[in-house]
Amino acid sequence: VMPKIPAEYLPTTDLYKDFLFSLKKENCLASYAEVGKTYDLGSGAVLEILSPSLDFGDNLNNYSVVSKLSFGEVSFLFTGDIEAEAEEAILAFGADISCTVYNAGHHGSSTSNTSAFLDAASPVYAAVSCGRNNDYGHPHREIVSALEERNITCFRTDYDGSIIFGSDGKDIFVKTAK
Repeated sequence: VMPKIPAEYLPTTDLYKDFLFSLKKENCLASYAEVGKTYDLGSGAVLEILSPSLDFGDNLNNYSVVSKLSFGEVSFLFTGDIEAEAEEAILAFGADISCTVYNAGHHGSSTSNTSAFLDAASPVYAAVSCGRNNDYGHPHREIVSALEERNITCFRTDYDGSIIFGSDGKDIFVKTAK
C-alpha cells in the first residue's frame, strides 16, 4: 500500500526507482492508499488506512500512509513522516486515532506530534525511530516532554535499539535489543 503522489512531485531518487523495479521484478502489486479502506489480516486483526486524504503539494512527508492496526482491545497507530498539516487533516476527517501504541510522527519531530494529535491518540506507549546523535536532533525535546507530560511510556531506537511490540489482543508485550 503506497500513497498516490501527484506526478509533478514523484520522487526521482535511485532508491525510489529501485523500489518500483523490485515491485515489478517480484510481480508484486502495489495499491494506492484509500482513506477508510480496511484490510482483514486474519485472527481478528484489521488494518485501516487513515491518510493521505488531501493533495499536500510538494510536502512528500504528508503523503505518508497513516494506518491503524486494531487487534482485540489493542491498537497501533503508524504515522510515517506526516507533519502537522496531515495530522490536522486526519483529525478534521474525524478518524478515530485512539491507540495503545503510537509510532511518533517524523522521528519525533516538532513539525509533527501536535498536542491535538497526541491528545486524540492518547496512547499508553510511544515508539520513536531515530538514530543516535542524528543531524536533525530527533526526537525534539519538546516532543519528548509532551510524551512525558501525558505519562506515555516512550521507547526510542537511539537508546533502546530494536523495539518489538507484541499483543494477544488484550495485553502488550515489549522487547528491546541493542
